[in-house]
Amino acid sequence: MQLKNWESTNQKKSLLISSPSRLLMDQVIKQAASFYLTVHLRLSSLQM
Repeated sequence: MQLKNWESTNQKKSLLISSPSRLLMDQVIKQAASFYLTVHLRLSSLQM
């Protein structure tokens, strides 16, 4: 129930966001994710 509600609000938000800014957000999220993965891998290799 809560998940469905969250999905609908998420869809409303994505409808409010225009395409260019959504693309920008996707890029930012991807960059942040890759950065986090790089740091995480580096830290785990240091711990070993």
